[in-house]
Amino acid sequence: MKLKIFIIAIIIFIVVFYFLAKKSKNTMATKKCTLKHKFSNVSSARLNKVNATLVAIMKEAVKCSPFDFGIAWLGGFRTAQEQSALFQKNTPSKWVTSKDGYIKKSKHQYGKAIDIVCYNENGIITWEPSCFKKVAAHILEIAKNQFNIILIWGGDWTKKDYGHFEIR
Repeated sequence: MKLKIFIIAIIIFIVVFYFLAKKSKNTMATKKCTLKHKFSNVSSARLNKVNATLVAIMKEAVKCSPFDFGIAWLGGFRTAQEQSALFQKNTPSKWVTSKDGYIKKSKHQYGKAIDIVCYNENGIITWEPSCFKKVAAHILEIAKNQFNIILIWGGDWTKKDYGHFEIR
């Protein structure tokens, strides 16, 4: 009987220690960060009508992102008309979106997606996949570790959309 109680006590200790260590690790990572970036007024306005959790993730992620990033034009919530206009920009040589806004709706129309733009070290917009990959890894880590959310990233798709993030 005493052995059984001893084993249960050890298991409880291990579980508590594990969660305290995990919390400490996340807190330490957050403390190492000093504010480097923040959204401009324009990017902040583009987050209007976007899912509150997705907005919170992005606002936290931009602070210590390896590269500064902002919200692209039409990168937040979109109306059916705005989505349709983007769809009509598709050409055989340039893909913009597969969603027409009416029959096939975009996650942007529900406020569950955003598109970002990355800025290089000189503050100029860059479309370099390497920049987006580093920023995406950072955003996905913040979402998972600080919000317990798994975001969908367009860079994982067959037709790459490196600036696209969505929440389920």
